[in-house]
Amino acid sequence: MPGLRLVGIALLAAPIHLGAQDQPRTITQMIVGASAGTGRARPTFLVGFEVRPANTRTSWRVSAEYAEWRTASCITGGCDGFSLQRGYSSLDYSTFGIQASGVRRFRSGRVQPYVFGGVGLYYSSSRGWASPVVIADSGIQLGEPVHVDDARVSPRVLWGTGLSFRVRGISLFGEAALPTWSTSWHSGPQPSLTLGIRF
Repeated sequence: MPGLRLVGIALLAAPIHLGAQDQPRTITQMIVGASAGTGRARPTFLVGFEVRPANTRTSWRVSAEYAEWRTASCITGGCDGFSLQRGYSSLDYSTFGIQASGVRRFRSGRVQPYVFGGVGLYYSSSRGWASPVVIADSGIQLGEPVHVDDARVSPRVLWGTGLSFRVRGISLFGEAALPTWSTSWHSGPQPSLTLGIRF
């Protein structure tokens, strides 16, 4: 009968339609974070995107990182004020990096521990005054401060561990960057702990 045939077709189509809605999908998230660098009063900022394909615990991240800080040293030991005298140094550093990394989660659910690793390319600059080391007849001494204006681009290896967790529907994360190899000691910040949010 035509009526029964239409009902049968509708009943067969319903599970297929519902099943299509439950299929896993690719997840794209924006991440924003900040961290306190070791020995630096100013924070490091991180912003980027993560894409996690369906049916996997591995996501791919593209991010940018920026930091700036100042170092000062005085031959007297106390650096309340900088002076253009022998033995005094004061340098302002800034660094901007582009990162590409993979993130591997160990479990799904509200709390997700993970590890990450990748590479970064950093532009770093340093400006200020520094007292060079001078070798004299009396031994090694610090010379008069000279103006420093240096910039370089260098690669860096990234790796570390982290934890994602949800609090009242908000996705948060904390991650620690571990010591890494770089072609320059100031080619990029190595924050001890980054805290952030995923959208």
